[in-house]
Amino acid sequence: MAPSSLALKRRWDFLKPWCQVLQRRISYVWPLREEEVWVIQRRRLEVYLPTRHDVTESFWEAPQSLYCNDQDFQSCFQKVREALAILAAVAHVDQVGWRYLLAEHCDVDLGIEGQEVFEEDLSAEFVLYFLQDEKNIPSLS
Repeated sequence: MAPSSLALKRRWDFLKPWCQVLQRRISYVWPLREEEVWVIQRRRLEVYLPTRHDVTESFWEAPQSLYCNDQDFQSCFQKVREALAILAAVAHVDQVGWRYLLAEHCDVDLGIEGQEVFEEDLSAEFVLYFLQDEKNIPSLS
């Protein structure tokens, strides 16, 4: 018997602050390039990591810092790493809890049970991206 929504909430909601760190940074998508579709026949979790500078402004100008100082950047980067490690640990312990955290607190669209795209087992494997400009994170809706 699957745990109720209330039981999942009681068990896993203490991890909500870590999940919120990933809200605009994680998505569950099909590979975009044709060669990847042949290798991986399923959707995957993509994570967009924080970057220090916005280097897309101008080729001739110095890159604009996205953080007040290096300590702020390191703190943000560490929070993302911690959040991914915690989610991966939950995935190994409780697959239902893992899915709950991704869907409810990370705002990841996992599909609906019964749909063709719904995958029963969701592995804790992430594809990591470093973007030059955090403002250009693809829409994760």
